Amino acid sequence: MLTSQRHYGMDLVRGLAISTVLAGHGLVFFYAYINVTPVIFPPVFAVEVFFQLSGFLIGRILLEMGDRGLSLSSVRVFWLKRWFRTIPAYLFVVIATIILTGDFNWSQWVFLQNYFPEQMDNFPVSWSLTIEEWFYLLFPLTMLLLSQLSFLRKRPAQIVVWTALIMIALPWVGRYLAASGESVMWDLGIRKQIPLRLDAIAYGVLLSIWHYRRPGDLLKVHVNRILGVLALTGFLFCWWYFNTHIDIFSTRADVANSAFLYPLISMVCLTVIAYSVRFSGSKGGWFPRFITQVSLTSYSLYLVHLQIFSWLAKQVDSVLSAWLWFGVALLVLAVAGGALYRWVEKPFMRLRSRFDPKDSVSPHLRGATTKT
Repeated sequence: MLTSQRHYGMDLVRGLAISTVLAGHGLVFFYAYINVTPVIFPPVFAVEVFFQLSGFLIGRILLEMGDRGLSLSSVRVFWLKRWFRTIPAYLFVVIATIILTGDFNWSQWVFLQNYFPEQMDNFPVSWSLTIEEWFYLLFPLTMLLLSQLSFLRKRPAQIVVWTALIMIALPWVGRYLAASGESVMWDLGIRKQIPLRLDAIAYGVLLSIWHYRRPGDLLKVHVNRILGVLALTGFLFCWWYFNTHIDIFSTRADVANSAFLYPLISMVCLTVIAYSVRFSGSKGGWFPRFITQVSLTSYSLYLVHLQIFSWLAKQVDSVLSAWLWFGVALLVLAVAGGALYRWVEKPFMRLRSRFDPKDSVSPHLRGATTKT
């Protein structure tokens, strides 16, 4: 894989995000021996980065869809391309899980498992995929409805912006009401609920529109430096707040940790992505090639890693064996994730161009958009 054909900054963000998730969930090997609570936040943050990155990378697609003329036909093309990108590998894992465990959960077939926690036990990471799939379904539909308003007709950028703002406002109100009323869990009751988390992707869409319309802004050196400082300080502050105010397994939602913390984390994620935009290419070498490979297989790795970790963690009986089995798990994961990408994910991605031969790739994000 030639790293020069891809956007290295996007690959780096995605590669570091999936590595952080793997490291965080790999703590399952050490729970009985080490206090892992202080390092739970980075993988939580990494999942939020994935949300923002998804929004950022599809923002251009949504805007170009509007430029060409919104219609039910163009929305259908968008859906088909999204589904061919995400659903085949997802369904492969669902079917494999049924075969291996004997558990059939109907909600996993319609992306409603977030409402039935017991049906996520055999595929726990799928909660984030349901949020993305519902976003892909609802965002273009909302755009289509807004396009019927007289003051938005023939203004595709404004349609996308207004849709994103709606997708940000409604979840915020929902979280505020949920935190102000009946007591709910911060993680299961807020973090993993579909209508309360659509904004996590919508913020990325807004950043994408800004960059698409004014591509030079994020490339300025002084702007990039400011973004880097904001990303680092914001991340450290969120990490401190998380460790001092939230236990992901028991904390109840309140206005501060649900209505306001999530937008703050989203803003920090956006600065991370915006900072990476400037690094479009790399000088080559083993590390960029490694990052590119990890980025390419990140979705497949995400789909299968926790099942592999949970299965092999049962063999652990000491700290030393925890490290050994964690190493074995990474090797198994590399093989399984690579195979899923090569034999399921990649072939279906190749079929997407048949749905929209006019599709183009933005020169500012060349390579990165092939993974949206």
